[in-house]
Amino acid sequence: GGAVLILGATGLVELVNRVVPRTVVSGIQLGLGIRMVALALTFMGAEPWRAVDGPVAGGAFFLVAIALLRRRERKFPVALFLVGAGLVLAAAAAAARG
Repeated sequence: GGAVLILGATGLVELVNRVVPRTVVSGIQLGLGIRMVALALTFMGAEPWRAVDGPVAGGAFFLVAIALLRRRERKFPVALFLVGAGLVLAAAAAAARG
């Protein structure tokens, strides 16, 4: 995180963009995404499947996000939808737990 902050603040990120091939960046992003999914699955292992913030609700939001991405006109940012959905799930889970 700190390296990205320094690269962005100093403007060196443009140099990195020119030097590092796009396929390398895509591979790193894919690897990090897979690690995050694996970590999320370990966290979900202790939770009931039908909890407010369980995998069923997460899967439903994932399918909605895919549907939003496949639309022809993309006027609504899908990432914003997912962040909002996460906040709603977190609030619902906190309320359910008391």
